[in-house]
Amino acid sequence: MPYAPTVFIEGAAPGLSAVEMNKLGTQHAQAVADITPATKEFFAPCLYHIEADYRGREVNGAGDKSFMRLLVPHDFSSLTSIEAIILPDGTGASMHFQIITEWAAYNGGEDYNVHTETAAARDIGATVINQYVAHDISDLVNVAALAVGDLLIVQINYNATAIVSNARISGIRFRYS
Repeated sequence: MPYAPTVFIEGAAPGLSAVEMNKLGTQHAQAVADITPATKEFFAPCLYHIEADYRGREVNGAGDKSFMRLLVPHDFSSLTSIEAIILPDGTGASMHFQIITEWAAYNGGEDYNVHTETAAARDIGATVINQYVAHDISDLVNVAALAVGDLLIVQINYNATAIVSNARISGIRFRYS
Protein backbone atom coordinates (compact mmCIF):
# COMPACT_ATOMS: atom_id res chain seq x y z
CA MET A 1 0.00 0.00 0.00
CA PRO A 2 1.51 3.38 -0.98
CA TYR A 3 2.39 5.89 1.69
CA ALA A 4 -0.31 8.51 2.18
CA PRO A 5 0.94 12.03 2.94
CA THR A 6 -0.16 13.66 6.17
CA VAL A 7 -3.21 15.84 5.66
CA PHE A 8 -3.85 18.71 8.01
CA ILE A 9 -7.45 19.30 8.90
CA GLU A 10 -8.66 22.85 8.80
CA GLY A 11 -9.59 24.05 12.24
CA ALA A 12 -7.15 21.72 14.00
CA ALA A 13 -5.07 24.78 14.87
CA PRO A 14 -7.24 27.80 15.56
CA GLY A 15 -6.57 30.67 13.18
CA LEU A 16 -4.67 28.63 10.56
CA SER A 17 -6.09 27.50 7.24
CA ALA A 18 -5.39 24.12 5.66
CA VAL A 19 -2.88 25.78 3.29
CA GLU A 20 -1.03 27.37 6.23
CA MET A 21 -1.01 24.07 8.13
CA ASN A 22 0.42 22.23 5.09
CA LYS A 23 3.09 24.93 4.73
CA LEU A 24 4.04 24.47 8.40
CA GLY A 25 4.20 20.72 7.86
CA THR A 26 6.54 21.17 4.91
CA GLN A 27 8.75 23.56 6.88
CA HIS A 28 8.85 21.14 9.82
CA ALA A 29 9.83 18.24 7.55
CA GLN A 30 12.63 20.32 6.03
CA ALA A 31 13.85 21.42 9.47
CA VAL A 32 13.97 17.78 10.60
CA ALA A 33 15.84 16.80 7.41
CA ASP A 34 18.39 19.59 8.02
CA ILE A 35 19.32 18.34 11.49
CA THR A 36 22.85 16.92 11.51
CA PRO A 37 23.34 14.00 13.89
CA ALA A 38 25.49 14.93 16.86
CA THR A 39 29.08 13.73 16.97
CA LYS A 40 29.66 11.45 19.92
CA GLU A 41 32.96 10.66 21.53
CA PHE A 42 34.66 8.80 24.34
CA PHE A 43 38.15 8.36 25.70
CA ALA A 44 39.94 5.01 26.00
CA PRO A 45 42.88 5.34 28.43
CA CYS A 46 46.16 3.52 28.06
CA LEU A 47 45.96 0.04 29.61
CA TYR A 48 49.59 -0.90 30.02
CA HIS A 49 50.55 -0.59 33.71
CA ILE A 50 54.36 -0.85 33.79
CA GLU A 51 56.04 2.57 33.98
CA ALA A 52 52.71 4.37 33.88
CA ASP A 53 51.19 7.06 36.04
CA TYR A 54 48.08 9.23 35.93
CA ARG A 55 49.36 10.94 32.75
CA GLY A 56 49.78 7.76 30.72
CA ARG A 57 52.19 5.04 29.70
CA GLU A 58 55.82 6.13 29.41
CA VAL A 59 57.29 5.31 26.00
CA ASN A 60 60.94 6.35 26.00
CA GLY A 61 63.13 3.44 25.01
CA ALA A 62 63.49 0.47 22.69
CA GLY A 63 60.77 -2.08 23.34
CA ASP A 64 58.43 0.35 25.13
CA LYS A 65 54.81 -0.15 24.09
CA SER A 66 51.43 1.24 24.99
CA PHE A 67 48.03 -0.33 24.39
CA MET A 68 44.50 1.06 24.24
CA ARG A 69 41.41 -1.06 23.71
CA LEU A 70 37.86 0.00 22.93
CA LEU A 71 34.59 -1.53 21.84
CA VAL A 72 32.86 0.13 18.88
CA PRO A 73 29.55 1.31 20.39
CA HIS A 74 26.08 0.07 19.46
CA ASP A 75 25.06 3.47 18.00
CA PHE A 76 28.11 3.75 15.70
CA SER A 77 27.36 4.55 12.06
CA SER A 78 30.45 6.42 10.82
CA LEU A 79 33.87 7.38 12.08
CA THR A 80 34.64 11.07 12.61
CA SER A 81 38.18 10.64 13.95
CA ILE A 82 40.49 8.63 16.16
CA GLU A 83 43.18 10.63 17.92
CA ALA A 84 46.13 9.45 19.96
CA ILE A 85 46.56 11.74 23.00
CA ILE A 86 50.29 12.09 23.68
CA LEU A 87 52.15 14.04 26.38
CA PRO A 88 55.72 14.74 25.19
CA ASP A 89 58.60 14.60 27.66
CA GLY A 90 60.52 17.05 25.50
CA THR A 91 60.25 19.85 22.97
CA GLY A 92 61.21 19.03 19.41
CA ALA A 93 60.59 19.57 15.73
CA SER A 94 58.99 16.13 15.50
CA MET A 95 58.51 12.81 17.24
CA HIS A 96 58.13 9.38 15.63
CA PHE A 97 56.19 6.36 16.88
CA GLN A 98 55.19 3.01 15.47
CA ILE A 99 51.39 2.80 15.52
CA ILE A 100 49.49 -0.44 14.96
CA THR A 101 45.72 -0.93 14.87
CA GLU A 102 43.95 -4.29 15.01
CA TRP A 103 40.23 -4.92 15.10
CA ALA A 104 37.71 -7.71 14.78
CA ALA A 105 34.27 -8.73 15.99
CA TYR A 106 34.85 -9.77 19.61
CA ASN A 107 32.06 -12.32 19.49
CA GLY A 108 31.81 -12.98 15.80
CA GLY A 109 34.23 -15.76 14.99
CA GLU A 110 37.02 -13.50 13.65
CA ASP A 111 40.70 -13.64 14.56
CA TYR A 112 41.63 -10.68 16.79
CA ASN A 113 43.83 -9.20 14.06
CA VAL A 114 41.74 -9.93 10.97
CA HIS A 115 42.00 -6.19 10.22
CA THR A 116 45.45 -4.64 10.79
CA GLU A 117 47.11 -1.37 9.78
CA THR A 118 50.64 -0.20 10.65
CA ALA A 119 52.55 3.07 10.47
CA ALA A 120 56.20 2.16 11.08
CA ALA A 121 57.52 5.67 11.79
CA ARG A 122 54.57 8.02 12.22
CA ASP A 123 55.71 11.63 12.62
CA ILE A 124 53.39 13.44 15.02
CA GLY A 125 54.91 16.84 14.26
CA ALA A 126 56.36 19.52 16.51
CA THR A 127 55.91 19.10 20.25
CA VAL A 128 56.32 21.20 23.38
CA ILE A 129 57.32 19.56 26.66
CA ASN A 130 54.37 18.81 28.96
CA GLN A 131 51.72 20.00 26.45
CA TYR A 132 49.29 17.36 25.19
CA VAL A 133 49.21 16.61 21.47
CA ALA A 134 46.19 15.06 19.75
CA HIS A 135 47.39 13.18 16.66
CA ASP A 136 44.81 11.88 14.18
CA ILE A 137 45.30 8.19 13.37
CA SER A 138 42.00 7.68 11.52
CA ASP A 139 43.90 6.62 8.41
CA LEU A 140 45.01 3.51 10.31
CA VAL A 141 41.46 2.20 10.53
CA ASN A 142 39.67 1.03 7.40
CA VAL A 143 36.25 2.49 8.13
CA ALA A 144 34.59 0.21 5.59
CA ALA A 145 35.65 -2.76 7.73
CA LEU A 146 34.89 -1.19 11.15
CA ALA A 147 31.53 -2.27 12.59
CA VAL A 148 29.39 -2.11 15.70
CA GLY A 149 30.72 -4.56 18.27
CA ASP A 150 34.28 -4.66 16.93
CA LEU A 151 37.04 -4.63 19.50
CA LEU A 152 39.68 -2.10 18.38
CA ILE A 153 43.19 -2.26 19.79
CA VAL A 154 45.65 0.60 19.23
CA GLN A 155 49.30 0.00 20.01
CA ILE A 156 51.78 2.92 20.09
CA ASN A 157 55.44 1.95 20.37
CA TYR A 158 58.71 3.76 20.79
CA ASN A 159 60.47 4.01 17.42
CA ALA A 160 64.13 3.41 18.27
CA THR A 161 65.30 3.94 14.70
CA ALA A 162 64.01 7.51 14.53
CA ILE A 163 64.73 10.64 16.52
CA VAL A 164 64.40 10.61 20.29
CA SER A 165 60.68 10.40 20.97
CA ASN A 166 60.10 10.28 24.72
CA ALA A 167 56.49 10.74 25.72
CA ARG A 168 53.57 9.43 27.72
CA ILE A 169 50.72 7.89 25.78
CA SER A 170 47.53 8.93 27.58
CA GLY A 171 44.92 7.22 25.44
CA ILE A 172 42.66 7.37 22.40
CA ARG A 173 39.84 9.80 21.66
CA PHE A 174 37.20 8.03 19.51
CA ARG A 175 34.75 10.37 17.73
CA TYR A 176 31.82 9.01 15.72
CA SER A 177 28.28 9.64 14.58
